[in-house]
Amino acid sequence: MTPDIIRAIGIRRKDLELFYKIESVIQNCGDVMLDSDRLVSCHMVTRALAKFFQLKYVDGHFGDGAWEHSWLILGKDLIIDAYPWSMVGGPTLVHVGLMSPWRRLYTEFEIPRLKKDTFKKDTIKVTEEIEKTIKRLGISI
Repeated sequence: MTPDIIRAIGIRRKDLELFYKIESVIQNCGDVMLDSDRLVSCHMVTRALAKFFQLKYVDGHFGDGAWEHSWLILGKDLIIDAYPWSMVGGPTLVHVGLMSPWRRLYTEFEIPRLKKDTFKKDTIKVTEEIEKTIKRLGISI
């Protein structure tokens, strides 16, 4: 069944195709083992995807500001939440326009700890795995 939002706001075919490529990469990507007890984060995944798919990423908060989060900007009022909080599944394509209840859940905010070397090294590992997945799947960018 086609989600009503596709027709309601007129999501462009090229945006949907890009979303489906990203969805395929995430769903087929292998697990990344980081040093220590650190886990792969939305911040790492989003930066890696932004690099390969030439999209802008945004750091900020999800919800009432209690959770740090990162997402991709797809177009006017459209984001890709590539690695959603507390969900099995994803990524999700989210309309965040004026009439969307999701609009207030994603707020831009600087997250200083994302500038640390440890984070950058972990992001490189995630980026390498995503690159391998893109090549293995033969996805054109």
